[in-house]
Amino acid sequence: MKFFLSSHTLLSSYNRLILKQWMRSIFFNRFYPLLLSFIYANFSQAQGAGLPLGSTNYRVVDRLEIKSGQNAPFHTSLKTYTRGEVAALAIQMDSATWLTTMDKVDIRRVLRDNNEWVAIGAPAWRIGQKKPKENYIQIGEDSLGPIYRIRDQPYIEACMASDKYERCKAPIWRYFYSTPANWLELNKPKFHARVNPMVNFGAANPKNGKPPFINQRGIEIRGGIDDRVYFFSQITETQARFSNYVNEYISKK
Repeated sequence: MKFFLSSHTLLSSYNRLILKQWMRSIFFNRFYPLLLSFIYANFSQAQGAGLPLGSTNYRVVDRLEIKSGQNAPFHTSLKTYTRGEVAALAIQMDSATWLTTMDKVDIRRVLRDNNEWVAIGAPAWRIGQKKPKENYIQIGEDSLGPIYRIRDQPYIEACMASDKYERCKAPIWRYFYSTPANWLELNKPKFHARVNPMVNFGAANPKNGKPPFINQRGIEIRGGIDDRVYFFSQITETQARFSNYVNEYISKK
């Protein structure tokens, strides 16, 4: 028995193979990462803004962990820390009997710097999760069904009600520096923001050549939306003059 395959049959098989490979590449290169991101978002908890590297809060955390002899509830070898983690550790250590006066000052500064996380118990709503009905009170009903309002207090309002939340007695023009660590604050039930200016200036006086300097100016913004989504951004402008050896190294490149 003999079988004959026409050129049309071979071409159709080849086309089907190419189409299958193309669809597979589209799925794994585009839709598969999107699907994983969606699944991760639904099963992950919202995290607060990270603590910028170089902050003095890192030194305070290391000092408290070493002096207490207890491990922090997060991995201190992995940076950056979130502001909520640092504030929770400071609140946990605040009642320790071995604290010195300097330790208490450091803890107070940490809580000032992260005053949007000073309430006991951080929010743990997942990004794709609806808040359970037991956290709502039914206040009415319409054609679409029951009408609820939130039973629990928004987290930012709980922070503002905490005794760890410090306020300035005399804010500048009512709005600026209403709290010691933030130039401008905005606190709403479902939105909060912190705005701070950034200034960094340094200069040197070398024996030879023009004096090097650095002049940085900018603004830092962080905040959160509905205890689910958090953001952090820095916008800076930098002007600098480098030392002679740096300029020589750059010119060789």
